[in-house]
Amino acid sequence: MYPALKVLSSSKKYILAALSNTVIFPPSHPYSTSDFPDDPRKLFDVFISSAHVGLRKPDPAIYALALQEVDKYAKANANGRGKGLGWKDGVKGDEVLFLDDIGENLKAGKKAGFQTIKVNLGRAFEAVDQLEEVTGLRLAGEHPRIPVKPVIRKKGARL
Repeated sequence: MYPALKVLSSSKKYILAALSNTVIFPPSHPYSTSDFPDDPRKLFDVFISSAHVGLRKPDPAIYALALQEVDKYAKANANGRGKGLGWKDGVKGDEVLFLDDIGENLKAGKKAGFQTIKVNLGRAFEAVDQLEEVTGLRLAGEHPRIPVKPVIRKKGARL
């Protein structure tokens, strides 16, 4: 997903938002700021951290907050980056494409009016393929397309 996000971000055609169930790190922890190299948060125009807003997916209120923040971003940037992209009218729920790896979160996203794509763990390239269809951009680059096969251990087996 990371290479795809980098291409989407650099295209400047889309508002990228993250809606993440998170924790708050202690101030001394390197992840407590966005100053570390290659911080993926820097790719997003809007970043909603559940721990910071007091809501978690799949609570419907966090999807409403996400839409509100993306809409606000679109309107605030309509005459700059969003010029000619229709951002002056804001963003409606059906214009949001929400990706997640958890079914309950995707169901809640659909109820909020979002379009959804499931990101299957170990097979994110499938979601990237779907994003390429929607955006018309080449997002995968040369990243390997190797599905990860889960290791299933029998109950009581030694590791």
